[in-house]
Amino acid sequence: MEHNGIENMYISEATISLIKPIIIPDLFLKCTELKSDFVFMRSLEDYSQYYTDLESRLERKKFDNPAQIPALGALNPLSRKHSLHSYWRYFRLSIKKAELEGRSAKELYFLLPLVIRIPIGQIKIGYQFFNAKVVVYLFPFGSCLINMDFKVEFMALIDLGKLIRDLKGFNIKINYGDAGTFNKLSHDIVTKITAALFGGQRNLSEFSTHTFIFVRKTDHDHRLFEMSSSHRKAIAAAMTSQNFATISVMTNKAVEDCFEAILNTQKNGEILMFNTLGSFFYADPDWQTIHAKSGDEYVAQEHKLRKSAECMRNNYQSCLNVLFAVNRFLATCKLTEQAGVPKERLEAIKNAFLTAFITDSSNIYYNHAYTKIAPIIGLDKRLKKIEKG
Repeated sequence: MEHNGIENMYISEATISLIKPIIIPDLFLKCTELKSDFVFMRSLEDYSQYYTDLESRLERKKFDNPAQIPALGALNPLSRKHSLHSYWRYFRLSIKKAELEGRSAKELYFLLPLVIRIPIGQIKIGYQFFNAKVVVYLFPFGSCLINMDFKVEFMALIDLGKLIRDLKGFNIKINYGDAGTFNKLSHDIVTKITAALFGGQRNLSEFSTHTFIFVRKTDHDHRLFEMSSSHRKAIAAAMTSQNFATISVMTNKAVEDCFEAILNTQKNGEILMFNTLGSFFYADPDWQTIHAKSGDEYVAQEHKLRKSAECMRNNYQSCLNVLFAVNRFLATCKLTEQAGVPKERLEAIKNAFLTAFITDSSNIYYNHAYTKIAPIIGLDKRLKKIEKG
């Protein structure tokens, strides 16, 4: 069914996330050269202890304080509460279950990243201001993913593609000066990390940015329809960072080619699509509708729905970060015995990947996303190669 109101379709509330994978090969190949403050990243035992020690600081342990990256901040683990109630819970619960059964699954700690939160507040792009935040995920095997989230309100659906292109291409003005483009900002962040880890610069492998668009609400008069030709063109434009005018003249087949995977959803009205350039997630509008009889009740319902939607968005974004971290690492580094890579560390990384995605993949949160995304990005073949040895 063609929706005639596409020109008037407005996004009331959305979050646009830019996800930039950058690999630090020497964190895998030359971990023995890490500076003393970061030697805990060399071995599974030290890394898992660093992770658990810093989760609870009620008693003195081996690691009392997080390592610091100058000009960026502390390398903290994910909070225990968050990791047990989000996408990350699979890894934590699998580790705990193994302990109760008298075996070890500590290798899964290598899939729990260290986090740096960089406060930047409001940023200016062109003449527009956006509330934004930057979160950096550093995985101990060498993957670093920079996430920048922008809050967007009251914008025409057909303008999303242009906005995303501007977000990627314009110089970003932040509270302490000109940070350059998102790619430059990401490069500078990882450069600071490598300087701290090794005492100098190291080679980096940078990959293209993935754009994740999460639409929580559209205006009251319209809703997105997955099968609407106009809506699919607008979504394709946003996912590929193109103008709607460019997409609108494409054939239906060309538009459909923009959607490499349509992922399973938990609610009837949701839309979740993926391609190598971007993801589009539309929350079920019926689920997000407030049926309040008073002002206080409205505020309470809105707070609860917003929190639930944020959890949904965070879980999918976390899933993407793990998939990109593992895939881009395997595209850069060979998991083979070589000088500078301790055998114990090599085996722990292999086992972490195989346990999470091959041996126990049916239990991983967002498994349906892995099942459809892995063949598109080549992760399934890379993991099978490790499995075969």
